[in-house]
Amino acid sequence: MQTKIPSIVTKDTDTLASYILVAIGFFLPISVAGVNIMLALLVVLFLWERKYQKRFLKIKYNPIVYIVLAIVLMHIIGCLWSENLSMAGETLRRGWKLMWIPFFMMFMKREHIYYYLQAFIFGMMISEILTYLVWLDILPLFKYATKEMPAPLMQHTYYTPYVAIAAMLLIYFLLYKKHKTLIQKVVIAFFIVTMLINLSFTGGRAGQIGFLVLLFVLIAYYYREK
Repeated sequence: MQTKIPSIVTKDTDTLASYILVAIGFFLPISVAGVNIMLALLVVLFLWERKYQKRFLKIKYNPIVYIVLAIVLMHIIGCLWSENLSMAGETLRRGWKLMWIPFFMMFMKREHIYYYLQAFIFGMMISEILTYLVWLDILPLFKYATKEMPAPLMQHTYYTPYVAIAAMLLIYFLLYKKHKTLIQKVVIAFFIVTMLINLSFTGGRAGQIGFLVLLFVLIAYYYREK
C-alpha cells in the first residue's frame, strides 16, 4: 500500500511558497536580511508561476485585505497635511509594509497555519535567549542591544510587540492545542514566564499594552467557547 506524502513536503509551487512563508516567520524576529531574501524569493516565485488571477481571486473577498488597504489609505491621507515631511515619509514607509499582508495571504495554506506560527515562535525564542544573555552580561552588547534595551536582533520598536505576540500564541497553544506531552507543556509554560519577565525588564509600553489587549481578546474567546 502506497503511503500518501503530506502536502507540506511535495514540490508544487504552492507548497514551495508555503516553505518560504515558514522561513519568513522564523527570520522575522532574528534577521532583517533573512526576511528580505525570503521576500525576494516569494516575489520571484509569484512572477515565475504567472498565476496572477488565481492569487488575486484567493484574497478578493477577504475582509482583512480591505482593512489593510483602508489603513494604508489613512497613512497616505494623513501625510497630505503633515508639516514634518521626514516624519510623514517614515510613517508612510511603515504603512506600505502592511501591503505585504495581502501578498502573503495569496500563498497561505490554512492547513499550514501552525507551521507559520511555530516558526515565528521558535525564532522569537532564539531572540529572547540572546536578549537574556546580553541582559545578564554573559554576552557583550552587539547590533541593536543597549543597556536600556538589551535585545540584539531587533530594534526596540519591534521587539516588545513581537514578544507580546509570541507570549500570547504560547498561551493559546497551551490552552487549545491538544495532544501535548507533559514535557511540551512544561517547555511552553517556561517560555511564557520568561517572555513575560522579558517584557518587564526590556521596557517598551507598546509591548506591554499589546499583551494586555491580546490577553483580553483571548479571555473573550475562551468564554465564548464555553
